[in-house]
Amino acid sequence: MRKRLKFDFYQVIMPSDSAITFGDMLDKINALEGKARLYASGSYPIRLQYLNHGPSDFLGDIARIRMDDIPPKMKLSGETEVLDLDDDEGLGEITSFIYHSATSILMLMRNRNAVSISGLANYVEYIFEIRGIKFQPILHEEAYKRIENLLKIQRFDLEVAGPGNGKIFQDMGLSPEVALDLMDHSPRVRISIAFSTGYDRDLSLPKKIIMSIAEKFQKRKAEDEAESRSLIISGRDDMYEKEVIDLFDNYLTDSYDIQLKEQRIITDDQRRHVTRKIWESHRERLLQTYAKLE
Repeated sequence: MRKRLKFDFYQVIMPSDSAITFGDMLDKINALEGKARLYASGSYPIRLQYLNHGPSDFLGDIARIRMDDIPPKMKLSGETEVLDLDDDEGLGEITSFIYHSATSILMLMRNRNAVSISGLANYVEYIFEIRGIKFQPILHEEAYKRIENLLKIQRFDLEVAGPGNGKIFQDMGLSPEVALDLMDHSPRVRISIAFSTGYDRDLSLPKKIIMSIAEKFQKRKAEDEAESRSLIISGRDDMYEKEVIDLFDNYLTDSYDIQLKEQRIITDDQRRHVTRKIWESHRERLLQTYAKLE
């Protein structure tokens, strides 16, 4: 059986008044013992499970523990058996990450059942009582240049589909109640929204706001691929040539296929090995673009 591991890349931007780096945060959390490193919000506690601070980066595992509504064991013939768990036990979903200090880039393995990028943000902000840490999705370098060269953004199209798809707009304050009710009527209902300058060739949509919305949708897409289908910017570049950029196709992601064969799980060593392998394949290019000046 084949298992595909997917990875997303983010630049970590600390609040301007922060006296601590993200790497220092990871080290300090790793020094905590037992439940001291636990973020027990709701029925899915989160904890840093493993951390290796290397010469230039951190390789870690973060776990999401399912404590309620535990499914039973089941044989192919149909027999079931309740899992006998202690009160402080649950089912753990572990995902791996790498944080590279010189570029402030975090690469997180995507797993809809484990810790998402928003879950990780909530975790570190809770432990340190800090607010405002940003995890900005990274675009391919060529896409950055194309967007930077846009003199005018004349149209911005997005399409969303999936169960509860109205919530993404509700969270962002983008949609009235009637539209939300219609979207939640069925998971087959899709919504397409176009922001356009119409026939005014001199008008441009604000690039900063458009990119902020795009980043929020990309983070949601990493958590639930069924929600967001397309995210397209159209405009004119500095030569006044028309440009059409599909942002979802240009955000930096990667994947790796593992053949499980007879084994039924991905071991910690396998997951960490793949995480390191994917990071090293992007490391030099990211260093060229994002390395901090000494």
